Amino acid sequence: MRTVILKCDRCGATAENDKNFLKQVAIGVNWGYGFQAAGRKLEADWCRECLIKTGLHSPQNEADEKIAPLVPPTLEDLIRDIVREEIEQRGVELETTC
Repeated sequence: MRTVILKCDRCGATAENDKNFLKQVAIGVNWGYGFQAAGRKLEADWCRECLIKTGLHSPQNEADEKIAPLVPPTLEDLIRDIVREEIEQRGVELETTC
């Protein structure tokens, strides 16, 4: 029998053989022709607890309510935090053109 250990990219929590443990979080641009971001898309696999802590998933029970933020973050806050974490983890340098 094969054991698969899944690990959250955000907090490092792990689970064995639980296909529902991680959900994909991605930042990109949809130009109407598919999910694109100038050839690049930032992706990560997060556990349910991280999704709730960041406000990306609604609390489903009393335990979830305890870890959920009191005031849900704005879309801009979420994008900023996700991009910042990805940059820190990957050491990616973003090109800025205006």
